[in-house]
Amino acid sequence: GFTVDPVLIKDRTSGVLLDYQPEMAPYDTFIISAVASDGTTYYVDAASPDGYVNVINPIFMINKARILRKNGQSGWVDLTKLSRNGLSVTVNAAITPDMRVEGELKAKASGAESYTLKRKYKSCEKEEDFITDIEEDFSLEIEELASNSIKSYGPSAEYSYKFSKNLDSSS
Repeated sequence: GFTVDPVLIKDRTSGVLLDYQPEMAPYDTFIISAVASDGTTYYVDAASPDGYVNVINPIFMINKARILRKNGQSGWVDLTKLSRNGLSVTVNAAITPDMRVEGELKAKASGAESYTLKRKYKSCEKEEDFITDIEEDFSLEIEELASNSIKSYGPSAEYSYKFSKNLDSSS
């Protein structure tokens, strides 16, 4: 029930595609366009386990990608607005009498932010490495991390952790 066509991409790091350049050499990769019987178009990067339907690597989110249709026609498609992209972070914390900040952080990423978060998580050999990266980035200690949806295939990723941080007089 789907019409499937390849969409050729020159990623953001490789420059801009020119309207008048018909050769194949300037393209870096491709994704798949699938049009349902109701006319809804979906895009999938089948080579990436970090993406999802309409969630692709941010470097592929370009305004001019070349779709090649079975009937020999081709055209331009805009991949910049495939999904809602966002990162929501909530922190509930308090300062203790011994000058420590203790609390909990909850983060939810969607769209391209989800892709980026999953890629960062999976680039670490162990979950402890992911935790260490956060601890070093924010100069805090993580006591407990929950990250189930980062590991799963889907359009969003969530994680939360309990943390503490020592304050000094200059903070």
